[in-house]
Amino acid sequence: MEYDTPQNWESSPPPPKNNRKAVIIALGIAVLIIGAVLLYALVFREAPLYVPIPGFGTLPIGGDQAPPEAPTGLSAISTSPYSITIAWNPSPDSDVVGYYVYRNGERRDDLSGLRFTDITITASSSYTYTVSAYDAIDNESPASVPLLVIATDMFVPPEGDAIDVSTAPSGMLSVTNFYKTADKILLYGDVLIRETPDYMIQYTRFDSSFLISIIGGNPHLARALAESDFTDILGISQQDACKLKITIAVSRDVSEKLSKRYYRPSFCPDGTPF
Repeated sequence: MEYDTPQNWESSPPPPKNNRKAVIIALGIAVLIIGAVLLYALVFREAPLYVPIPGFGTLPIGGDQAPPEAPTGLSAISTSPYSITIAWNPSPDSDVVGYYVYRNGERRDDLSGLRFTDITITASSSYTYTVSAYDAIDNESPASVPLLVIATDMFVPPEGDAIDVSTAPSGMLSVTNFYKTADKILLYGDVLIRETPDYMIQYTRFDSSFLISIIGGNPHLARALAESDFTDILGISQQDACKLKITIAVSRDVSEKLSKRYYRPSFCPDGTPF
């Protein structure tokens, strides 16, 4: 049996030059591809490129991995017994795509604008808001400086608040009574006395006036129901009601033609029909 000797090994013919050239070209192409991928990840790609490394899992390469700066200037621009609206200055980072709004540490909304209205509040209660910015891959900024907001008190009219209707015996219509039964008390003491799918009755405290808005259904039927509801709620006669400042308006969604003017109650001497 014959065995190769070191001399035989040394005398073995070298690999063909063509094969070595092909290997070098293949390695060069691989290096170019890897370089192009790394360049794309480092320069052009916003999100990191995750490269699998045997024994180490995946390694993030390139991309924007830094969170944006926090928004500033958080302030309350309006408050009422029913809602709080806050606004803020944008984060200076150019890659911000949205903002998270937190109330008392709990995320309440995710939006792209610079304003948020909170309608799930209780009158006279206090709330602390913060806002953070986030980018396209959800890198979230630190929270803004907290803002403490107190919802305004529910307006309660004084017991003596009344409207002069010049009727016997007292000549006064108590406002307090229908405040207690109103569907909703609005800002500045205005009252949504009744709200239905077809009509609304509203009282404006500034000038002691009433507005009946026809907003749905048959306008003639809705008007009749609203006028009857009006006198029943206030507990006055039609004659006394005619001494009040009452305006009836029809929504354009109900009737384009009827919406072009205002009306007085049909039961009044100066009543205007549809």
